[in-house]
Amino acid sequence: MLAVADVPFAAAVRRRSAARAIFHRPIVALLLLLAILTPSPCCPSAEIDRIFLSGVADTAQIFRVVAPVGGEEFGTSGDGNSETTTITTWRRQRHLVCFHRGGKRGVPYAWSIAAGRMKCCNELYQNGLIESDERNYCSDRVAKVPENAIAVGRKASLMGNVMPAFYLALGEGVTNGPKEKASSMDQTFYNQNRRLKVLEDKEKAIFRDGYNGGVGSYSPFHLAGFMSAGGIDDGRNGSPSLPLRGDARGTLSKEGGMHRNFHQTVHLSLDVPSRSSDSYVGHQLDINATILLPIMESIFIDADDPLLVEYDGVSFPDGISCKVSTIGGEITIASKCDIDFFHPETIDIEQPSFASRQYVVAYQISAMMDFSLLPSEIGSERELEIAIDYGTTLHIRYPSPILGDAATTINGLVPISIQHPVVFSASASLRENDKHDESNVSRYFERESDARPPPNPIIIHVAAGMDGDSWWVTAITMSSALIGGLMLMKSLDLVSMWC
Repeated sequence: MLAVADVPFAAAVRRRSAARAIFHRPIVALLLLLAILTPSPCCPSAEIDRIFLSGVADTAQIFRVVAPVGGEEFGTSGDGNSETTTITTWRRQRHLVCFHRGGKRGVPYAWSIAAGRMKCCNELYQNGLIESDERNYCSDRVAKVPENAIAVGRKASLMGNVMPAFYLALGEGVTNGPKEKASSMDQTFYNQNRRLKVLEDKEKAIFRDGYNGGVGSYSPFHLAGFMSAGGIDDGRNGSPSLPLRGDARGTLSKEGGMHRNFHQTVHLSLDVPSRSSDSYVGHQLDINATILLPIMESIFIDADDPLLVEYDGVSFPDGISCKVSTIGGEITIASKCDIDFFHPETIDIEQPSFASRQYVVAYQISAMMDFSLLPSEIGSERELEIAIDYGTTLHIRYPSPILGDAATTINGLVPISIQHPVVFSASASLRENDKHDESNVSRYFERESDARPPPNPIIIHVAAGMDGDSWWVTAITMSSALIGGLMLMKSLDLVSMWC
């Protein structure tokens, strides 16, 4: 009897449990969804442990090109100012860089330069930064970055020691810029689109910027968000560093034709603490900096004579190729500047522009200064500005013949782009020359990212021949050579003594 009576009761219990489960199922799902979307207090979603492994970046630069009109053969239009009639156009320059992990814990990008070129071009193609038909052009033009120069004393960041390995510049088609944007586009900018392999929370992942996105970058050689714009480990044993501001600019001489002096100046500034004194306060400043200079296929630097000992009518004493000085009211007591030139590849000086590759060279600067500052109020700081000057000679290669009505050609002149130097890394140490102050310690400064936009590339216009005139040029050249050879043989026949 009890068993028979228990059957409907058990069925009722089962029906009530099923109804309760159906009622609670949406609530459990909602709670689970909220748990997934809500960040955990111990591990915020904004604080992802992301470490760089490898990748490529496409850094675009947009600038104005001011071309002379009226047959001026050699004109410099990088500053946009000219007394002659000019035509303003717009240009987009893409800077493609392959990055990898460097330093002691990293591995070489490739076992040889040739293998590195192929690897970099394949990565650019696989990430959609170049087309299939551009791979051969890439392998023929891509430049090796002098890692032996930029890795000297380089300090690894917490996100990995990121090093540029290869560099390629691609020029986009010229289009006319809207007049209403002319005022806002006087200053150029770098927009970097990254394609990276990273470790996110100790798991491998792909990190990509949006198709139309990208982030601002100080230069093509600095991977935004993964490396600083400076930082040379100089053995300060963990002492905190102070900001070191600065940039580099190049000035091309208007004289020299196809061989022009290229004067480069590195501007650095730092905040120096002041102290009360009745006399000048002596300081000693040590500076280390690495400067990168990308060279397009239209120009070259002679590696046997890479630095100028004399430029702008000023000769450096004792054959010194660089000088360091202060800008302001400081009194310089003594100074010393050493500079080394690095080029990882043999620079071919004989090839024309259409048969040459691009290059990246580096300048390693080491400078020292003893100077005195005027006394001022205690607790105040004053800005100390330093200028490091050096120069080189840029040789312009013979440009490619003009194909028909090229959009970049005006009156038979073709534009050639010359990039400004880039401060890849810089550091400084400052110490007061006070032997009686036992608490006197050195202050260390590191290069910080510069928020200011980079300068416009220097654009010069040089004369080039028309491809349609090649038959006439060949015929006239061969005829002149034949006539000259016959005349030479006839003149030798008159003076020869035949047996």
